Amino acid sequence: MRSVAARLFQIAYSPASRAAVEPGFEVLDNLANERADWYEYAPVRRYLMQETLAEDAFYGFFSTKFGAKTGHRRADVDALIERHGAAADVLLFSAHPNQIAFFTNVFEQGEFFHPGLAAAAGDWLRAAGVALPVPPQQLLMDVCQIVYCNFFVARPAFWRAWLALGETLWAICEGPPGELRQRLTTPTSYAGGAQMKIFLMERMASLLLATQPRWRSVAADPYAHGLWPHESLRRDPTDAIVSDALKHAMRSQPWPEYADAFGAVRRRITGAA
Repeated sequence: MRSVAARLFQIAYSPASRAAVEPGFEVLDNLANERADWYEYAPVRRYLMQETLAEDAFYGFFSTKFGAKTGHRRADVDALIERHGAAADVLLFSAHPNQIAFFTNVFEQGEFFHPGLAAAAGDWLRAAGVALPVPPQQLLMDVCQIVYCNFFVARPAFWRAWLALGETLWAICEGPPGELRQRLTTPTSYAGGAQMKIFLMERMASLLLATQPRWRSVAADPYAHGLWPHESLRRDPTDAIVSDALKHAMRSQPWPEYADAFGAVRRRITGAA
C-alpha cells in the first residue's frame, strides 16, 4: 500500500486517447474537448477549480504519451513519490535529456523552436505584473527546474500557484482584442497549429521552480530514460550530463569558470554562441 497518496491522471480527448490511457492511471475525462485550443490546460483548469484536493497528496495530469516519451510507468512515479515525497513539493519526469542539458532554460529552448516565444513570454509576464530578476530567456535552469509536456506531479499548493499564473495567461487570451492577445493566440508551426499560449503554458512549472525558491523539487533521472533525438547522444550522453551538471553548479556557485565550461560544451555540440 502506498504511504504517500497520489492521484495520477491521463487526459482523454477522444475515444482513441481514452483507450490509450496507460495502466495504473485514472482517466481525466475531456471527451467533449470544448476548448481544444487550450490543450491540457482546459481540463486541468476545470479539475483544479471544481475538485477538493487533499493537501498531503500529489497530483499529476499527463498525456497518454507519457510512457512513450519518458520510459516511465505508474510504478516509477509511485517509487519517486515514496522516495522523495516527504521532502518535495514537485517531482519532475521530463523527456528529451538534450533539451534539458544544452539550453540555458526552457524559454531559450522554446525560442529555438518557436521564434518569438521569449518576447511573448516577457510581454505576458509584464502585463500580468510578474516581476523577474532577468528576462525569461536569461534565467538559469537545470534538471531540477526544467520540465516539458507538463510531466510533473505536485502537491496542491504548487498546483494553486500554477493555476494562478495560468489564469493571467487565460485572462489575456480570452480578454479584449489587442496586440498581445493576437501574438499569444497565433498558431505556431507545431503539428496541429498549437497557439503560442500553449508553449508558454507548458513552461509555467519551470518558471515557478526557477524564480520561487520555496518550492522543493526532485527530478527523475532523464538520462536513464526519455527520448534522445540523435543516436550519437544516446550512445554517449557524457556531454549532456556534464552540461547539466555545470548548470547545477552555476546555480549553487556562479563562478565564471563554470559558465565558460558550460558554453564550451554546448558550443561543441550545438554550435550555439
